[in-house]
Amino acid sequence: MMRLFSVTAVLLCLLLRPVVAETAAEAVPVVTVAVQGQLLQFEQRPRLLDVLQHAQLDERTYWPAARLYRDSPGLIEQQQQFIAELQQLQQHFLARKQRKQANAVHALLVQVRSWQLAEPVMVPVDLDRARAALQHNPRLDAGHYLLQLPVRPQWVYPAGLYQETAPLAHKRLSMVGAYLTTGYRLPLADINQVLLLQPDGSQQWVGVAYWNRQRIAVQPGAQILVPFGPRALPAKYRHLNQMLIDLAMHRVFE
Repeated sequence: MMRLFSVTAVLLCLLLRPVVAETAAEAVPVVTVAVQGQLLQFEQRPRLLDVLQHAQLDERTYWPAARLYRDSPGLIEQQQQFIAELQQLQQHFLARKQRKQANAVHALLVQVRSWQLAEPVMVPVDLDRARAALQHNPRLDAGHYLLQLPVRPQWVYPAGLYQETAPLAHKRLSMVGAYLTTGYRLPLADINQVLLLQPDGSQQWVGVAYWNRQRIAVQPGAQILVPFGPRALPAKYRHLNQMLIDLAMHRVFE
């Protein structure tokens, strides 16, 4: 029989620590889920529906943007490695007196350093779907999770080699280009395409130049990532573009 503990807590970060039993009689939870200011703790591996049924659901929950994340210390190591290599790249440009490029790298470094990261669990989070089909109601592996059940997001998040990274108000039926102001791309940026990361986890390269512009709608809560241009980086550093994409795919938004 599954036992559930619900503890109200102020959660300052994703890295949740398992509860340590003080006596032999106390069971150590194998799954902890941070959700809506609660910490749900399960002695046995719960299914997604078990978690949703014990969460304090809001009738305004916007299920297309609901996400389940798992804590992954390896992502922090990737983030630190990426930052270290950006610092080397910045020095590369400074040594060649390419200050605009060096400043662009520094701006990206500051941005990525602030990102909160976690591993998304690739399952649709939806109460009705979890009730209806076992394939949408998986059993969670042991570990620490974050469950986000937001109301309909109001923002779109530009990221990468773009000067303005503050959230932008979502515009109904607006295409990707509507969120990219002319002249705001940083040096080294790709001027022909961006990566659209929708809140449901889907991703798509979108043409934004005059010759390849695509009319792709942006969902509320989406991220628009401006990557490095295909020839912007020295050969030694071209792998940084994929590292940037990988980290952006693991961003967690408040």
